[in-house]
Amino acid sequence: MRAADGSDRTIVWTTVPQALPMPGCTAWQTGVDKTAQKAAEAALAEAERQVNALFLASPMGMHLYRLEPDGDLVFAGANPAADTILHRDHSRLTGQPVETAFPELAGSEAAERFRRACRFGEAWKADHFDYQGEQASGAYELHCFQTVPGACACMFLDQTEHKRLETRLRMQALYDPLTGVPTVAVRGAHRHRVAARQAPPGLSLRGHPHRPGPFQEHQRHPGPHRGDAVLVEIAARLRACVRELDTVARMGGDEFVIVMEEFDSYKRPIQAIKRIREELRLPVRVQELELSVTASVGLALGQTPAASAEEVLRNANLAMHRAKAMGRNRVKSFTQ
Repeated sequence: MRAADGSDRTIVWTTVPQALPMPGCTAWQTGVDKTAQKAAEAALAEAERQVNALFLASPMGMHLYRLEPDGDLVFAGANPAADTILHRDHSRLTGQPVETAFPELAGSEAAERFRRACRFGEAWKADHFDYQGEQASGAYELHCFQTVPGACACMFLDQTEHKRLETRLRMQALYDPLTGVPTVAVRGAHRHRVAARQAPPGLSLRGHPHRPGPFQEHQRHPGPHRGDAVLVEIAARLRACVRELDTVARMGGDEFVIVMEEFDSYKRPIQAIKRIREELRLPVRVQELELSVTASVGLALGQTPAASAEEVLRNANLAMHRAKAMGRNRVKSFTQ
């Protein structure tokens, strides 16, 4: 109806038959203004439409769960993105207990978190959730929250490629891509780790390989770099000459550092140096060439690693340069 002020109103009329005799009256009509209620219902319907559109169009995968009176957690549905991300048709799983729909989640922390979200409204966020399913596996970011009492939604985003890239970049930053040994950054972290746990006396070897011909000549040779091949081979030989707990790192160019710790006798590092020199006596085959490689080695023993890790490395460097100055292919131990 149109009200006196010109606004449209929604009136619900109820007709009641006349019970008492009244001349010319057969029924009563009562009217109730439902304008506000109808507006609220229309707004709610529009909101539900938008939520449904968001659910269907969202690039994030969404799972819906509900908690039954008997305590069973039931899978209530999924959006198209979930089908795409997990490579499965979720429609056939609707109405099944979570242990049946997703056996891989049975007894897991995730299933318990979903239950608590449904029952208590506890939201849960997992930045890195490793999932292993029948059709898909990977790393996902999860957001679980209560929608209504007794029900929850789980939104997830596939982070698998992001995690792979992150791991690859970390490896590139911490490890020499050519030789595969740690770079200066990892070696520094290793020294701090040794210092933090007050390790027994440590040792640092600083080595600089030499070849009979200028190293730069091999690097400038057309095709695959001969110099690179030499470095890869030297790094592998160095790793083979020391224990797993020892650190072999590349300083850059053709300089390497070996950090040894937790040895019962100083004979251990001397034996390692002997093994290194024996390995380097063997020729290095690169393409059609057979190259002879030697190294100048500087040795420094550290009595208090917690206070002098950098000093031990500096001393090994001084000893190495002394070995080079005395004619190369020598081993010099640092002394005051």
